[in-house]
Amino acid sequence: MSTYGRNYVKFDFNNIKLEDTWDLRIQHLKNLLVEYIQKNNHSIYNKQYQESILNFYAVTSKLTALNEIYVLLIFVYPYDDFEKYNDILSDISKYLNENTKFSKISLWYQLTKSKMKPSETEKINYISGPIDICENVMDYRIYISPNSFTQSNYIAMIQLYQLIHKITSENKTDLLHYYGRGMTPISHVLKDNFKHIYGYSSCPISYNDGLKSVKENGVRNIELIYDKNKEIFFDNLDKEDNNTIIISASRNGFRKLDKIKKFNKFIYIACNMKSFLDEIKDLNIKYEILGEIDMFPGTEHKETILNLINI
Repeated sequence: MSTYGRNYVKFDFNNIKLEDTWDLRIQHLKNLLVEYIQKNNHSIYNKQYQESILNFYAVTSKLTALNEIYVLLIFVYPYDDFEKYNDILSDISKYLNENTKFSKISLWYQLTKSKMKPSETEKINYISGPIDICENVMDYRIYISPNSFTQSNYIAMIQLYQLIHKITSENKTDLLHYYGRGMTPISHVLKDNFKHIYGYSSCPISYNDGLKSVKENGVRNIELIYDKNKEIFFDNLDKEDNNTIIISASRNGFRKLDKIKKFNKFIYIACNMKSFLDEIKDLNIKYEILGEIDMFPGTEHKETILNLINI
């Protein structure tokens, strides 16, 4: 079962953009939450905190192809006694379960006292439902938690993974070193193209989700490594010759390409070509574009798959 439109959505209640690009089920979820806020005389936060009622600020939601969803509610609350709202949180959970048709709803909340969005490393709190939800990636069950990395569009994600699988199957090496976004699902998709795969993540949440996914799927040739500063990644590259490197960089780029000296094949996945071009302008590297995938419907951003070549 594939989804229609963006299935990973973040929005502020008072500043909703590009709603027409969302999966229709997430649009319905948003409408239900707004309806709940209005029916129960809560507040949508807009620069001024309202005392004695819940101040709804923002939502992060991920809907999977298995019709499982996590919903992270963000509230503005400048005090330390938020537990007094536990009954209301339970009521929100009941309301969503009674008025939606998701197979699983994992509901969480996060607070911001400074009236700004909390960082993704700040504590999130469980409300109800399963702790984990799963995405179906080419028949592998991939665990997803709130604030772990996930692609925003299911159909485009599968197209991206299929293209990378095709590229790596045409020029096989013994080892794959994969650093960055999508470490766990791509490692699963590519497991038959390599004898051993090292997947590196700087995010502890994504790393832990990855460990559960590897165990769930019984894959034996994937080794996941928590590597906050890329140090283990660079050390391992220096030890091996017959390897393929894949880096999936953030919009700010990888930033340390100058440290990579030795490789058999190097695939770079860029979601911001400007950052990539800025990074290689003083390096002896040329590149060829192997493909582009529109991962972010409604925006100008694309995922560009590049083959990097030392000059």
